[in-house]
Amino acid sequence: WGHTFPTVEHAYQWKKFSDADLDVANQIRNANSPEAVKRISEKNKAPDEWHQAKVAVMEEILRAKAAQHEDVREVLQKTGSKRIVENSPGDSFWGCGSDGKGENHVGHIWMRVRDGLTGKLKN
Repeated sequence: WGHTFPTVEHAYQWKKFSDADLDVANQIRNANSPEAVKRISEKNKAPDEWHQAKVAVMEEILRAKAAQHEDVREVLQKTGSKRIVENSPGDSFWGCGSDGKGENHVGHIWMRVRDGLTGKLKN
């Protein structure tokens, strides 16, 4: 997207506001921590269409992270075919949730990224 972000949280929250509110997006991009990013995002209303786009955006970000960082690719490849779980007891959408039965979207995305890496290695 033409920017460098210090964390996935920065990139994800920036993208949420980049088309709808450039001032908020810039505050997010310049925030000094993921926690500050989250606070800024929570103070502002996400665009209506965000809910439909958010999983695809997260996948784009995590694919970019894997493409840019060899250590991330190595760790993913070492997981083999094991199930990856985002251990986030407070988040049942992106992670496992408090009961371990969350939707685990981040875990599923990482497994898709890993599968793409495995496919590239076989070719």
